[in-house]
Amino acid sequence: LDNKYKEITKSVIIRYQKIVEHIKQTRGRKCQICQYSFIMDNGNEYCEAHHIQYLSKNGSQSSDNVILLCPNHHRMFHYAHDAVFVDDLVDGKRKVLIENVEHLIDFS
Repeated sequence: LDNKYKEITKSVIIRYQKIVEHIKQTRGRKCQICQYSFIMDNGNEYCEAHHIQYLSKNGSQSSDNVILLCPNHHRMFHYAHDAVFVDDLVDGKRKVLIENVEHLIDFS
């Protein structure tokens, strides 16, 4: 079968990649939960930026709303809401519970 195409027009939120890149540089380009990363072909360590309060739900693009995650933890944050709890920011840190294991994450 031949592929079929349809044209779609949609509005998207513009993500400020310079902010995310700055966060990755200052926080070490590793998952802030497990410290996992791998080296990509371009020589950089890989991690994903996750907005704690989703941008689609009026979340901020500021650094205190972004946590760096490995792909596995990132999927958990999106698809295992009952297993993940993120506390409020206190003195530049957030308590994150994943499957009832506590992690203290530095956002400064």
